[in-house]
Amino acid sequence: MYKAEQFFFAPEPTIGPGKKSQGYWTCKSLTFKAEGNSFAPSKYPAGKLAGHLSHVRHNEPEPSELPFLQKLGPLPFQNKKSLKQIAGLRLRNPGSLNVAALLFTELSGACPAHGLIPPAEQAGFMQNPLLMKFPWTIVAVLAVNSLSATPKTETPASVEHATFNSRWSASIESEVKERIMRLNIPFKVRYDEEVSSTIKEYVTNGYRDTELMLGRTSAYFPIFEHYLNVYGLPKELRYLPIVETGLNIKAYSGAGAAGLWQFIAPSARMYGLEVNHTVDERFDAYRATEAAVSMLARLHSHYKDWSLVLAAYNCGPARVNAAIREAGCRDFYTVANYLPQETQHYIPRFIAAAYITNYHKHHGISPRYKGAFGKPLRGVKLFESYTIGEVAHASGVPVEVLRQLNPAYRRSIIPANERGHYLLLPASGLRGLKGLVSARSGRFDHGHRLLYPNAFELAYVVKPGESIEEIASRYNCTVQEIAAWNQLSEEEVFVNQEVTLYVAELIAPIKP
Repeated sequence: MYKAEQFFFAPEPTIGPGKKSQGYWTCKSLTFKAEGNSFAPSKYPAGKLAGHLSHVRHNEPEPSELPFLQKLGPLPFQNKKSLKQIAGLRLRNPGSLNVAALLFTELSGACPAHGLIPPAEQAGFMQNPLLMKFPWTIVAVLAVNSLSATPKTETPASVEHATFNSRWSASIESEVKERIMRLNIPFKVRYDEEVSSTIKEYVTNGYRDTELMLGRTSAYFPIFEHYLNVYGLPKELRYLPIVETGLNIKAYSGAGAAGLWQFIAPSARMYGLEVNHTVDERFDAYRATEAAVSMLARLHSHYKDWSLVLAAYNCGPARVNAAIREAGCRDFYTVANYLPQETQHYIPRFIAAAYITNYHKHHGISPRYKGAFGKPLRGVKLFESYTIGEVAHASGVPVEVLRQLNPAYRRSIIPANERGHYLLLPASGLRGLKGLVSARSGRFDHGHRLLYPNAFELAYVVKPGESIEEIASRYNCTVQEIAAWNQLSEEEVFVNQEVTLYVAELIAPIKP
């Protein structure tokens, strides 16, 4: 096992191990495992190197990939793809980087033919005292072994390049533009270079992340749509968290914004979210979504224009109001010239997010599910105190799955709360959890089945946007009966909740 000393991708030799520097990025360690005459973990082909960027940290809000490249500073590389590989740009999964030996020959300056390190700059680059800490002799040996073992057939990189070409070309781009214009978005749509480049990144270099993001829509979109419907807002606003976080519920920026909707703590508390050392409801898909939708509704009541609403959501109403005064109009594409750079990109990225969600199949991309995503989920509201371990034991759902779906509970404790705390879990675990809840709360089934011997007992799952009144009307019962049958503390329901109904005749459920 070979492990490099800690070094930094930074142009100034004054930056050393253990120090932080605003705007510079750190690679803590690179580890290589030797196997026979090649250096590679067993899951990679012989002659390849796996570089594990085990830790990447920064002092600024987490940017998207291209701004990240810009923050690397004046490194002597001209090829952005190489920079992306070197930096380990998979921020949501930095441990997945697979780097060929060729990359390290490029780093060492041993392969100028690829144009990544101009010969005139190689000497100065290699004299950098920080980079001289890296064991380049080992790299050179590895490169020789790797190159000698490379078969004459087409390389995986070229195969991947061909796949990228099939997902994006001049002819495909013309079709993309036509589809963009057909999108149902509640503001004026414009197809420009920013939209094009973002979509291209979704379907080419970033397609693996795109597949995982699409897989997470199965869990989160129903929740978004539920509250958007309840507040009477366009359901297309469900694309907003894709722009904010790529539907990564655990996202946390350097500015302190957290969760799917990227609330900072003061704003979260202003909209009723609990943020403390035990519970952080910014990471609760239900609570955070309702808070965000409430904020969007409030902003729309002021601006009456969804593009300006999204801009204000990103940079704040004060900046948008100032930009409107400077622009002398309320057209977003004019106002954008006076907004922060990140906000200028916000609407184009929203359009791109809407496009990839609706048309990903046209680019050969399908949702990829990891963990609990892709499985039927149920939501419950808990009022007593539980540990995640207790819930796991009763429901049969692994602890790691419960944590994946419910990161709001920081210490694996769901504290008692009068208004209740939401828990999301696979449907398979609901029956077991109900037994624990009944025992803990002292609220047991009062034998409603005996009271309605001629009725059908139906387990009904609440659809996005449905109210308890709508369900009562559809199944010819009263709101009070539904509340009594399910021991509801309030006469309301939420998406993914399973409620028991006693009905005179079975009615085909309405598809969401």
